[in-house]
Amino acid sequence: MRFGRETLTVVRGPGTDRHGDPLPGDPAETDSHGWDVQPAATSEDVDDGGDTVQEEWTAIGPPGADITATDRVRWRGDLYQVQGQPQRWPDHRGRAHHTEVTLRRVRG
Repeated sequence: MRFGRETLTVVRGPGTDRHGDPLPGDPAETDSHGWDVQPAATSEDVDDGGDTVQEEWTAIGPPGADITATDRVRWRGDLYQVQGQPQRWPDHRGRAHHTEVTLRRVRG
């Protein structure tokens, strides 16, 4: 099932060691098709050190999308963190219907 025409590139690191530290190695990048991405929130923090802008988007896509809370996502050339655990939503019969993910980027 396709929810939109956007492609998200899932960027996944090689994992972590028993202490939770990142393992060396290049991340793997995998394209995931059929997403709809909508604006969710944006904020700006202005202080003496400069401006910080945060933006969040809600991505709705295929029910079996391979995406986790520790992944990053490249969308339209920008890199986002997956915020929280991706949510798998059921349909009225209890079958997998779609995946919902919050993408977050901080600049500044």
